[in-house]
This record gives sequence, structure tokens and C-alpha cells, in this order.
Amino acid sequence: ALHGRLRSDESTKLYVALVRGDLRQKFKSAAGTEDGGNIDLSVSGEGNVIGSCANIPNVVDDVTDSKDSVASHHLDASEYKSKITVNLPIKIDGIEKEAQTEFYFLSSMNIDDEDEDDTGGPYVTKSLSLLLCQPKTGRTHQIRRHAIRALQSPIIGDSEHGDSRVNRFWREKIGFNRLGLHCFYLHLPSSSDLDDDIKCIAPLTDDFKGSLECDELAALWEEAVMRLPLLALEA
Repeated sequence: ALHGRLRSDESTKLYVALVRGDLRQKFKSAAGTEDGGNIDLSVSGEGNVIGSCANIPNVVDDVTDSKDSVASHHLDASEYKSKITVNLPIKIDGIEKEAQTEFYFLSSMNIDDEDEDDTGGPYVTKSLSLLLCQPKTGRTHQIRRHAIRALQSPIIGDSEHGDSRVNRFWREKIGFNRLGLHCFYLHLPSSSDLDDDIKCIAPLTDDFKGSLECDELAALWEEAVMRLPLLALEA
């Protein structure tokens, strides 16, 4: 029964993702037109990647009454008031199935590193973004696939869908040696009168949070915590 509730389209799951590239400008563009209309961000104009005005999902009231945990409303820039909705099918066992993911911007940064390294190439970058991701369907590796296909920003540490040179750079630079994806919030609605709603927040693990708190990524982490203070919860 619990497994069924977990896979239900009525469940809510929010993930924190560390991805390659600075997506600030993309989310600024995603804010749409001045009248609040949507904007097509897909490469071919097929309407499968849509930007729109939206607030970050407010999960705070569901799990805590702490005023200190309420998502900050002091960040006024357009990238904080938009979302990117990806509707791209994902092939499962040879069959394409509908898949939808919503992405919200938390923070981004570029690092200055004059040291020589062997990570040169058109797909290697020393910029990062933190995103909040809400899969509306539950396909295998959905967020990981949508991040690379729609945003051209693979998740750091993704050995299957990501960029091995970028993964190696961040592994050697800050010791990041894991998949940069974490299920942060979960809501399983009751399936019958006998079940209770399940709502919980899972703080970032020590290895993930520890990497984000390092000196090299301080700007990225501080902006993200301003955006979503609950990120700072201890595991």
C-alpha cells in the first residue's frame, strides 16, 4: 500500500539537484512575458519546455510552524519567480511514456580557477546551479534525463547521464563523489480512511551538505539558503 502511494501521481516529491552550468539567465527568461504569459524555451519550438511565472512550492506549513523556516520573500529578481516545466517522454522498456518535471531556481555561481587542468572541452564548465525539482510523473531517472535533455545541465556526479570530465573536476576540486540529487520533501496523501497523510522533510545528507558548505561553493550555498532556509536543517 505504501509503495502504491509513493508512485501515485497525487504524491508530492521535491528534490534538490546540483547541476552543471549557470542557469540564472535561463530562469530569468522563463519568467515569461510582461503580462504573465508562458514562454516556449524548447530548442525546436515544440512547446515541450515551457517557462512561466511561479512561486517556489511552499512545503514549510506542512511540516513545521517555525517562522525562521519560511522561504525568503526578500529575493525579488525574476529568476526566483519562475519555473521551467519539461514535458518530454521517457522510454521505459522500449515504450515511450509521458513524463513531466518542474524546475525552480535556487542559486548559481561561477568559480575563478586559474590553475591548469585537463578538463578543457566544449562541455566542461566551472559553473554550477542548485535547483528544486518536482517530478509530476515517476519515470526511471526522470529528473536526471530531463535536466540534460531540456536544460543541457546534467546533474553533477551522474555517471550514467552526466559528463565524466565535469564529474571528475568537482570530485578533485571539492571531493564531491556522489550523485548531486537528494529527495528533500515527500507528501504521500492518504489512500483511504484508514491511512494518514505522510509529510516529511529529509535534510541534506552530511556529504552533500558538507560539499556545498565548503569555501569554494560558499556563494552558491548562501544564496540557496536565503531562497529556501529549510536547506540548512541538520540531518
